Amino acid sequence: MSFVGVRVESFATDFDSSGIPTEEVVNQTYKKMIFDAFEPDLPEKITRGSKLDPLLSLSLAVDAEILEVSNQGFARAENLFSAHEPVFDPELYGRQGKIMDSWESVRHNPKI
Repeated sequence: MSFVGVRVESFATDFDSSGIPTEEVVNQTYKKMIFDAFEPDLPEKITRGSKLDPLLSLSLAVDAEILEVSNQGFARAENLFSAHEPVFDPELYGRQGKIMDSWESVRHNPKI
């Protein structure tokens, strides 16, 4: 049997629950042992090109690397580093809904 969207080989086989409050053990175990094996379900990449950003040579984001994101359900975080000018296309939809050329973090993120 094969699974789509899950890296079965990434299922954790051990988990150290020491230091975790009792009421959080089940949730943390599921996260570390199962949910971390799920592949990200990202929105499609923007395929319609636009002009290169005229200020690209001044951008500090060139060659930047994304280390962590809270959520990419709205749009891909890599859109922040696009070399192209942003374009809003009211008719551009993908399998998850409206394809956006920006990115938005989850509101009320305790890590921010």
